Amino acid sequence: MSKKGLLIGGILLFPPVLFILLSTGKTNFIRLGYFGTKTPHTITINGKEKTDTVYYSAPPFNGINQFGDSVSEKKFLGTIYIADFFYTNGGKNETALAAEMQRVQEQFKGYDSILFISFSIDPLRDSVSALSAFAKKVHANTKTWSFIRGDQQKMYALQKDGYLLSVKDSDGFSLSNKLVLVDKSKHIRGIYTGTSVTDVNRLIDETHVLIDEYFVHRKPKKNALDD
Repeated sequence: MSKKGLLIGGILLFPPVLFILLSTGKTNFIRLGYFGTKTPHTITINGKEKTDTVYYSAPPFNGINQFGDSVSEKKFLGTIYIADFFYTNGGKNETALAAEMQRVQEQFKGYDSILFISFSIDPLRDSVSALSAFAKKVHANTKTWSFIRGDQQKMYALQKDGYLLSVKDSDGFSLSNKLVLVDKSKHIRGIYTGTSVTDVNRLIDETHVLIDEYFVHRKPKKNALDD
């Protein structure tokens, strides 16, 4: 083929190729994984049963927040949220974990539908007033960040079995230092070391990827996740 033919062919191909690139965007090629075991699920299509698999979902929970209000997983339905487990008397490690959580919250300031949850695993000492004081200490925006206390054994189970976190003993408590990224369908999409700046930076990046899964063609803006 002559150079002239190649040039003409390139000109003709350029618009459709450009359209494909712009309409799909890079996030069509980037998808976060799913944590947990998929389970069989039977659905009916046109009167015929079909077995499919569904991704693991974070389980229900309930407790009391830093305002003394009852709160459950229903508050977080249809939102992206980031969760961790802590106790207010945990010293430097807990302050460092909360500082990184606060840094993530600051990165998504203005996104009312990106929420944050810190579950206390020490309800005997973490009273409502203690949770409130800790929230102020770490400069949390409590409009989007909930500090929750509940039955200790249930919180342990929620941490290990619900959010799939490995735990270690810390001052007599079974505690993880992880942050968990959960999507709008309650699927766990990422687990990160909450005291590692590098890993938390990855959490921030992957939260943007998750946002783009829902809004591929829209730039992030205030309330961008509100339906």
